Amino acid sequence: MKIQFRWPPPPLGLGTPLNLALASPCTRSLLLRNWWLPLVAGVTASIAVLLVDQALFAGASLGRVREIGSQPLSTRLVIMVFSAVEEELIYRVFIATLVAWLVWLAVSRFYPRT
Repeated sequence: MKIQFRWPPPPLGLGTPLNLALASPCTRSLLLRNWWLPLVAGVTASIAVLLVDQALFAGASLGRVREIGSQPLSTRLVIMVFSAVEEELIYRVFIATLVAWLVWLAVSRFYPRT
């Protein structure tokens, strides 16, 4: 009996949907033609976050960002790498995996495997 090992397991939701989307020739050509669109979306999202911060929190987050900016470069790099790894672990590996697993359990009760 041969055991197939697939990582990540499909029910966990840890696949790379961006890579799957980029595999489509239609999507790939669309992204290459509109390369500026992610840049505009990033700038727009940043401005929106700053406006929400100003409206709801009186600019407290911007003050924290300025504090980090006054730290030495090595400290800022450590903060950047640590926060990125921590965010991926907490949200993608733990929370998103838990939600995907719970949804998979609920759906698998209605659609048994064949």
